Amino acid sequence: MNGEKLRDLLQKSKEEFGQYWEENWKKIHEIYWKFVDRIINGGDPRSLKYEDLESELKNKYKDIDRCFWFIFGVKGVEGLSNRDVEKFREFLIEISNSSSENEATEILKKYESEIRGLGIASLATWASIIHPKWFVPLWGNPQARGGPRGVINSYNGPILGVNASIQSFDQYNEVLTKIKEVAKEIGIDNMIEVAFYLSNYQPENEDSKKRRIKLILENVSISEDEFRKIRNIIYDVREKILAHIDELKESGWENGWDILNQLNSPRVPYLDFREISKAFRQHRELSEILAGYIKRLNDARSLEDIRRSMEEVAPQLRNIQHIGITQLLHLSHVIRPDSFIPVTQWQISKSICYIYNNTIDNITGIKDESCPGKLHGTSMEKISNVLDLINDLRSLAEEINPLNELPEDERTTKFSLILYKYGGGDLESEVEE
Repeated sequence: MNGEKLRDLLQKSKEEFGQYWEENWKKIHEIYWKFVDRIINGGDPRSLKYEDLESELKNKYKDIDRCFWFIFGVKGVEGLSNRDVEKFREFLIEISNSSSENEATEILKKYESEIRGLGIASLATWASIIHPKWFVPLWGNPQARGGPRGVINSYNGPILGVNASIQSFDQYNEVLTKIKEVAKEIGIDNMIEVAFYLSNYQPENEDSKKRRIKLILENVSISEDEFRKIRNIIYDVREKILAHIDELKESGWENGWDILNQLNSPRVPYLDFREISKAFRQHRELSEILAGYIKRLNDARSLEDIRRSMEEVAPQLRNIQHIGITQLLHLSHVIRPDSFIPVTQWQISKSICYIYNNTIDNITGIKDESCPGKLHGTSMEKISNVLDLINDLRSLAEEINPLNELPEDERTTKFSLILYKYGGGDLESEVEE
């Protein structure tokens, strides 16, 4: 085992995924413990089906779920004989009653070859549910085809010194002992947390931003009906604005521009035009400025034209109260949903800072835990930097399934909604008819 590389792997993974782990671990453990308790109290493990896992576990916690023997060992127990079911129950009872790590380790060793169909990898996984500080799930095979899947995989196998799936207690215990030594150095005492980081590890040449986006996509659920309602609301308002843009040039908030109120949350949860209404009431020239901007933006045929349109309007808005970069991005997203993500919206900014590991060029400078606040509060002077960020996000989305399967305008709209929800938006809110 390469202890130095393992230490680096765990340290970086803790920085990147630690918050996600802290937020979800107890929920996961509670669900898994129910299965252990069920078997200890007489339940037949052969009756366990994957569908028995609560939808919360299946849909929201896939990456932590991946730490465990595939489908939580269910496939391993389905074929057990009556004798082996009772042996398995005895194993769980004995190890749950163990009062020390040494005693629990001896129990694991004792049952290594006692239960036909459950090898060391599966038994150790069940043991880790009962004693997460003592045992680590170490399933997986560095030589498996179909990409890295498992706690041990082709990415981390060389670091762990494992070139095939673990088959014996002695091999398991040797790897476990070394893992504990390294984990202790960086303050990790939960071995399932170690397994979580191992299962998510990818070499540095892999795009970590894409990996985080994929994690977000796996943990946010949006129905087709919900998305279509939001998309249609945006397009309906967009078409009405463009159809009356010449009239809006001379209109105030109450007699034209207030159509934007139709987009306020909860109808489109990540858009809010309530603040901008104050700007219209205090600055008569705003109608002409924004109408001209909308016409130029709608006519833009390239990213350069879009950038030029926004960079031209930003200085005109700097001294107008109640309209900042967030309101401008919201309006731009409505007119050109193919090109704009409202990155400074609060919940979206939190997700983006997670994707960029709290380091955004020319906005945070170095890695900064206050990244969401800095991005949310970005001034008009940094409009070019914000556009660079948006273009980078759009490029990433183009390379990730299932986002890249959507038309360009729908891709950006759906991505914005996903980022909003992952950043703490109301996952249960419904779009009004």
